[in-house]
Amino acid sequence: MKKNIVLSGIIVILLFIVIGYAYSSNNPNIRLGVGGGHGIEVIHLAYSTYFNVPVSREIEANIKEFGDWNDAVISELMNETVEPRNIEVSGEVVDGKTTLRYEGIYTSKDGQSLEYLEEKTFDFVLVPQDELLK
Repeated sequence: MKKNIVLSGIIVILLFIVIGYAYSSNNPNIRLGVGGGHGIEVIHLAYSTYFNVPVSREIEANIKEFGDWNDAVISELMNETVEPRNIEVSGEVVDGKTTLRYEGIYTSKDGQSLEYLEEKTFDFVLVPQDELLK
């Protein structure tokens, strides 16, 4: 009888560990920050999970996609435009997806003042209190 109770207890503990691991890897705490200079706001992403378990492959792919997109936007703005620039960032969460955008006014290399808009939607949800989400 005691063996069954001990075995049941071990099974319950292991079940909690497995469920906690799966929940944590699929529900990371993703936060955005904004910094920058030269007239360009830049989005910085940071994330963590409970108990420091790795994020799921799907979320990791989205975070990599964000990094690639963000790097490409900033590289384009820094290399293909000149100051003055006024590029701001914003974002929103709709239906479990996060849309981030860079928009504003920039000066082309030939001196024209032009509008800029670049946005992308990602399959992750940000922490709701991020100031970036307007």
